Amino acid sequence: MPDKTDIRSREISESTIDARALREIGAFTIPCLMELVLFSLISVANLAMVGRLGAGAMSAVGLSVQPVNMIIALFVSFNIGATALIARFAGAGDYEMAKKVIFQTISLSTLMALAISIPAFFFARNIVIGMGGEAEVIQEATIYMKFMAAGTLFQVIPLAVSSLLRGAGDSRSPMIINILANLINLGAGYVLIFGRLGFPELGVTGAAMAATTAKLVSAVLALATLFLTPLPIRITFREIDLKLDREVIYRIGRIGMISAIEQLILRFGFFLYTRTIAQLGTASFAAHQVLLSISNLSTNFGHALGMASTSFTGRYLGAEKADRAEAYVKTLFTLALTISLGVSLLFLTKGREIAGIFTSDMSVISLLVPVLITLAIINPAQNTLLVYSGSLKGAGDTKRVLIITVSGLLLVRLPLVFFLIKGVGMGLNGAWIAAALEKYLMLLLFFIYFSRGKWRNTRV
Repeated sequence: MPDKTDIRSREISESTIDARALREIGAFTIPCLMELVLFSLISVANLAMVGRLGAGAMSAVGLSVQPVNMIIALFVSFNIGATALIARFAGAGDYEMAKKVIFQTISLSTLMALAISIPAFFFARNIVIGMGGEAEVIQEATIYMKFMAAGTLFQVIPLAVSSLLRGAGDSRSPMIINILANLINLGAGYVLIFGRLGFPELGVTGAAMAATTAKLVSAVLALATLFLTPLPIRITFREIDLKLDREVIYRIGRIGMISAIEQLILRFGFFLYTRTIAQLGTASFAAHQVLLSISNLSTNFGHALGMASTSFTGRYLGAEKADRAEAYVKTLFTLALTISLGVSLLFLTKGREIAGIFTSDMSVISLLVPVLITLAIINPAQNTLLVYSGSLKGAGDTKRVLIITVSGLLLVRLPLVFFLIKGVGMGLNGAWIAAALEKYLMLLLFFIYFSRGKWRNTRV
């Protein structure tokens, strides 16, 4: 008969977090955060370079980027299935099945990318016109769109590999791959857009060529990492099997497809939300864009902690240590809340200074400062709910994430934004108050569901 003291001590150790576990959380989360922050900064730098070419060039790039971003968002969501599945197998020590997930994910991503990129390439002009492109930018936008379509395959492969590596516990390799690719994009963009180092000045075409080159390099590095990783999921040429396995694909798709549907609904909802705000006028919409940039930067660490939550939950459930998974999630929640409160305090005390970094237009600043108070209220809920949703995704319970997220958007944010802006006349702050109420409702629902523990028994 097992000793009760030993059992009790084992239960305590699995439900508490020690210094080693905190180091493990830091080792996983910090690379994710660095990757997200650098990506945000490089995106700003790329936009600034294209902006020097004029409004037409920015419009041409913007028209092409929107449909591509939507497609990539769907791939990222679909890859949640691969992340959850490989995390379970890695946690259980079933590396043969983990490698099957790798091969099926790469095969499926390649086929899906080809199915999208080939029509997008040949119908690039139609897509640009459908996006509302004006006559003077259609030619440049079409060229950019063709490069984006051709680069889709190179873009989805590193996305798939990154999701697989993070699921298996490696966030450092995706960080290195993505940072190198973004630096190549930035450097090549500077050379090709403005014609430096003996290259011709190619403008928007140069920006497209730089982005596609960076994606190609990223794809090569990502595939090479699968052969070189020190993790037990490392593959060899002899093991390669790209034949489609219906059972594995079904298991990936059952989880990932729900996330993809969630993303589609969210994109449509945010389109309606943004359209309502745009009707407030140029100054209000400009202030809203700045607020989105500030919000995105302040939630980078929330997304990083959410990635960690996904990986740790999947791996510990695979190892049949649900208590350990819950302990990690609670620790990640505490970290998210603590950092969020610090950021919110900064918004409350230095709102005008923060607004001044993004714009010198006093009419925009006067709109920004009051709404930054609302953003300070939103921030803790936004970042902590990312930890809960990440955990449920790691468990494979994407259906619950879909229900809660879509409920918040359709039942709270959209009705309230119409009421507070058009009914009450609260303007831009009304839109962000609606977002605040949505986030806190979502946080409450995630907390209740997570506390009940049904996610522990989710089958993947």
